[in-house]
Amino acid sequence: KRVKMDAEEVPPATHIPVSALPLPAEVEATLESLREMVRHESEAREAYVTLNDEDKYELEDAMQFEADLEAAKDLTDDEIVAQAEFALNKERNYRVARSLFFAVLRRNTNLKVCWKNCGNAYLDESFATIAAICYKRAILCDTDYGDAWYDLGIASTALSKFDEAKMCYRRAVDINQADTDALNNLGLRFYREDKHDLALSLFEAAVAQKPTAADLIANKCLCLASLNRRE
Repeated sequence: KRVKMDAEEVPPATHIPVSALPLPAEVEATLESLREMVRHESEAREAYVTLNDEDKYELEDAMQFEADLEAAKDLTDDEIVAQAEFALNKERNYRVARSLFFAVLRRNTNLKVCWKNCGNAYLDESFATIAAICYKRAILCDTDYGDAWYDLGIASTALSKFDEAKMCYRRAVDINQADTDALNNLGLRFYREDKHDLALSLFEAAVAQKPTAADLIANKCLCLASLNRRE
């Protein structure tokens, strides 16, 4: 599942920048899973205590997954992932989804889809800082993982990190030039910076891929109007 939302409608429930993630040595001893989660994070610079209370609660809650796993203790990793995806996409039970994804990631930290979907389970509840960690871990598993770059762009926008968001959308487009979501969101970022020519070229590229998509056509027309052009 790819995050599908207007980037700037995501309420930034967190205010700690992605560069202010905990160093493994500074994470509280009770959060061993959090240590694993960030041990490869090159931008980790600040202590766990710098996270706000809401983020801290969510991280701790996700790590307390034993009760959620009781019914799945005899399942394979693939079966647990299937249950996690069902909880995320069908039931919208984000806490259970996160717990199940983390259970698998504790065994194998190189599962890019689990990291991305865990990020979605955080971002869907507006925990953008934690979601960004998960998306970046997915990208560490596969630097050409376009969906994770796109979703990191959404999380970066929610954190008001607009330059980082543009970089993420550009990377997603570099990986897949037919990615209309990334083309559209990158176009919107340039439009909001009054760079209408750049925005128009991106909207046109998106419309060329999906010529009947109403939202893409509307954005192209809005950009043409700003340029005093008609087609």
